[in-house]
Amino acid sequence: MDAPDAQQADFENLRGWLAGLPTQIDYDPEGGAVSRQAFLAKLCASIAPDVAAAVYLQDRGEKRTFLTLAYASGLQGHPIEPPQRIEPKSAAADGGAVAFDDVGLWRFAAEAGFDELESVVLTDTGQANNELLLRPEDLGAGIIFLPDKSLLNSLVNTKLRIAWRLFAIETSRSRYRRRSLATEAMLRAINESATKDDFCEILNLYCRSHFVCLLERSGAAYSVVAKSKTTAKAPKAAVQIALPRQIKSTDPLRSHTFDGPLSKSLQAIIAGSAWMILPCFTDGANIESATDVKHPEYVLLFVGKENTEYLGGDFSLTDLSIAQVLVALLATHLPNMGLSEAFGELHGELGNRQLTGLDLPWYFNLARRFLPSLDSVGLFLDLSSQDTARCFPNSFEPLEDTLRHSKSPRPFEACSGLVQSGEAVQCLVFPLATELRVHQKIVFAFTDKVIPEAQMQLLNILVEYAKSEIGITDFREHHISTQAQIRHVIRGALSAAISEIELVESRFAMYANLPTKLARLLDTPTMRDGMTDTLLWLNEAFALVEAPRYLLESLDSASVRWGDVAPVAIIRSVLHITRAEMRRRDVRVEFTPTSDDEEHLVSCDQEFLKIVIFNLVDNAIKYSYSGRFVRIELIFKELTWRLEVENFGVPIKKADQERIFEPFARSVGNFLSYRRPGTGLGLAVSKRILQAHDDSMVFGCSSDIFQRSPQLARTTFFFELGLKGKGGTGQ
Repeated sequence: MDAPDAQQADFENLRGWLAGLPTQIDYDPEGGAVSRQAFLAKLCASIAPDVAAAVYLQDRGEKRTFLTLAYASGLQGHPIEPPQRIEPKSAAADGGAVAFDDVGLWRFAAEAGFDELESVVLTDTGQANNELLLRPEDLGAGIIFLPDKSLLNSLVNTKLRIAWRLFAIETSRSRYRRRSLATEAMLRAINESATKDDFCEILNLYCRSHFVCLLERSGAAYSVVAKSKTTAKAPKAAVQIALPRQIKSTDPLRSHTFDGPLSKSLQAIIAGSAWMILPCFTDGANIESATDVKHPEYVLLFVGKENTEYLGGDFSLTDLSIAQVLVALLATHLPNMGLSEAFGELHGELGNRQLTGLDLPWYFNLARRFLPSLDSVGLFLDLSSQDTARCFPNSFEPLEDTLRHSKSPRPFEACSGLVQSGEAVQCLVFPLATELRVHQKIVFAFTDKVIPEAQMQLLNILVEYAKSEIGITDFREHHISTQAQIRHVIRGALSAAISEIELVESRFAMYANLPTKLARLLDTPTMRDGMTDTLLWLNEAFALVEAPRYLLESLDSASVRWGDVAPVAIIRSVLHITRAEMRRRDVRVEFTPTSDDEEHLVSCDQEFLKIVIFNLVDNAIKYSYSGRFVRIELIFKELTWRLEVENFGVPIKKADQERIFEPFARSVGNFLSYRRPGTGLGLAVSKRILQAHDDSMVFGCSSDIFQRSPQLARTTFFFELGLKGKGGTGQ
């Protein structure tokens, strides 16, 4: 045959071969499509009966790149199997291309009786080459095993180039088509409020697996919450699974890239099947850093390959890319599933309870239903002091030195903490400050380091409820404190009156057995003066009843009734009022003003000043030990004057020396302080009075503990005011 006739025959042969090529190559032979394995068989038959073909797909696992056997024709049932994996023989070349070692392929060809092999890079983005030099965007490599090298004539080479190009294009097209269909199905299911099981079914269908499980974080492990409808190997919902390692990034775990041992529960589910684990990262709050983060709240477990024509030992990159797209859609949807129902349930529970004060056990049990990792809840007046804390069910200590401020607009701080057993917890700190408790906080201790965003929304509702409850409690206690302050103010005057009455009573007892008449008894100077003083101090007590109205929240500089007052006279008046208390506690007072002190006048409100001095002297007597003395000293300077009241008695911790000036606060460092009656209001009221007199006033205390006796301290309370105040004319 002449050469032109041979070329024409080859051309007709090629045209007929092209006409018989399929219009679509995909897994499922539907709509005129043929499977990829069937396409390889057609390619081998067009060359020679003994030809074999294989396709290796490029796979980029975690820190790995290799080629894995995907499809083959003419090799099934062969006594010698081709290599399952082709490793790279060098690092990435220029342009990111990686060279792969084909020694294993040549060895297989020699052992299987093939004389030649022909390789080509499968790509739909450019020209292929005949070396195993693959770029990241290339699909993989096509291999033809030939029994005779002479079979590779020009017509066969042309067919191969066309076939491999078609195979690469159709493979890429089917990947994008299946991804588009999967995305459409997932969005439709989300829009229709499908169940979690339905989502697993969509994942299972488009990722070609045997079954899919959805797991939700529960402490350090994950619990199965949904699964696709499939074989009996799927785990029950109660099974908890520990992952092979902590998931820190979006890198998936796959059977051919994970070298470590699997947990027994996970191994029982997977058995010898290919598997893939994908994290589903959702929004949350990191307690360790007090910032918003993405964290793997859910995990998807894919087990087994459904399509038998895929020869690889794991899920392909197509399956992986589709799964990652679907998981990304679920990441924004899963946390919100059932959230509205949880909101309704929580609001219903809170709304059905009367606002009578925060019942901590009830509050914790309710919160635990919506916050599974919650360990305990605590109310703290001061984070640094455990003595004022209320915790349930476990006592814990927030470590204030680890306190971290949130960089998000959320109103919380975060810190580490310790429970009684010494175990570490993570704490979220929310302020519950009121006018009476400015440092009060509610603290939630968690065993997890991250709180999901959905749980944070529920937690905010619980915090707002706590604020309402605490506000009501403080309002009620404020009224109680007002009554207590009234009793506190008038107690001194009544004590003086009682002291005088006791004096009269003792005089009656003294003269009862003497042969004198009652008229003569009452006419004595002692009895006459005693009865007069008694009436005077009773009048003083009733007059002081009006004083507490100035001690309410409206107290400011406008409430001060300015006048020229002699501090020495006020102190002596207070000492007279507390005389009976001094006798009862066996406490002596040392007050020796100079003649200049007697004449000094200051500008202030006489009644208010008497309340302040009375509170300081009364506390000094109350917290002194029996047989000790109280020292009172006045110090006048050029522009200011200072009062110091010193006693020897119950010590005050340094941590409490600022806090005790707040309402209801008492020194909790020594149990002896609780053995003295008190409301924790005297110093707070005194501070408010002094501030109303002078914005730059000084009010403080010191408590020096004696080393030989830790329960004894020299404690001094002092204040310093301007001589003229804001409205006076004191000299």
